[in-house]
Amino acid sequence: MGLEWKQIDFINRTITFKGDDMKSTRTHTVPIMATLSTELVAWRKGQVKKKISPFVFPSPSRAQQHMADMQTSWEELIEITKLKDVCFHTLRHTFASHFLMNGGDLVTLSELLDHASIQITKDRYGHLSGEHKKKAIDQFEGVFFKSEANR
Repeated sequence: MGLEWKQIDFINRTITFKGDDMKSTRTHTVPIMATLSTELVAWRKGQVKKKISPFVFPSPSRAQQHMADMQTSWEELIEITKLKDVCFHTLRHTFASHFLMNGGDLVTLSELLDHASIQITKDRYGHLSGEHKKKAIDQFEGVFFKSEANR
């Protein structure tokens, strides 16, 4: 919740999370999708119209501070979407799962999640990459075996 605008590099499309604000205490930079970058620019423009804040998620009641928590907003979202047993951290796991199931690799995922070791990533998400190993190896079919049409 304490993300500051200065942590976002719109040119390189990255966000740098400061180590002193993180569980791991390591500073960590991750790339962001172009769509998210565009949405953040629009969000920033909307904030400028109201009141300048160094925070991406400013407190609605305390000047120059970040939002303390998002529990009320999250509960409203859960009510609207009728989701059950979903916490905010679920989004991290959902991203990781979809990343692997859509061809991402464990090393890159480990870096994106800022895990202390790849073993942590492998233990939590490795089971999701089995089918993708078959897809990856199938890409080499034409390299080693020529089809009937190419003989």
